[in-house]
Amino acid sequence: EGVVKDVQKFLDVCNSDVFDESFEFLKKLEDRGERYYKLEGYLFPDTYDFYLNEDYESIASKMLNNFENKVYHTEDRYFGSSKSHTLEEYVKKSDYSMDEIITIASIIQAEAANEEDMYYVSSILHNRLSNGVAMGVSQLNCDCTVYYPYREYSDVPETIRDTYKSSYDTNTFSGLPAGPICNPSLEAIKAAIEPYDTNYYFFCHSSAEDGSEPYYATTIDEHNYNLTLIS
Repeated sequence: EGVVKDVQKFLDVCNSDVFDESFEFLKKLEDRGERYYKLEGYLFPDTYDFYLNEDYESIASKMLNNFENKVYHTEDRYFGSSKSHTLEEYVKKSDYSMDEIITIASIIQAEAANEEDMYYVSSILHNRLSNGVAMGVSQLNCDCTVYYPYREYSDVPETIRDTYKSSYDTNTFSGLPAGPICNPSLEAIKAAIEPYDTNYYFFCHSSAEDGSEPYYATTIDEHNYNLTLIS
């Protein structure tokens, strides 16, 4: 706001290949289906200083640089490790690619009530991805994906609202969507890499007015009971 005057032109920049030569991680984005915005997930959410009327490529480049620094170059003793590592090194040890981790992290960011909840939501997503079919939940069923790239039903243009179906909808398609649905925080990325070890496959939250309290469940019967508690 106050920096980007032409939203569509900025979105065009976010869907271009202009940064591929500058950022190696963009060359490794996977084709899991048609993405809406190429840079979605990689514009690191943070506090930035921008000039008025700053070039749109410069704006996006600052965010991409920040992502690269946070994930690929910053070493820390994450997850109780005795030695310092980058998050990229932890991703390499996981069962997922960087793009898959950022996609999982984006769903965590959109669904979780707080940072603690992120690690529980992550465990549920991981459990469904690895063993969901055996538990009778073959899809992620995350509400935050239903209308992407729109946030909710009312944001969908009226001309297509009644028939709109998002190709990112995890209630319709199995596995991960084609790409991230938002730009996740560092904590959400960490949660995606190292979820809590649980046997949960379901979660729900009470209303914001009731504190967005999370409820977790292993079976659909437990989940349905939790739903009665928040209704």
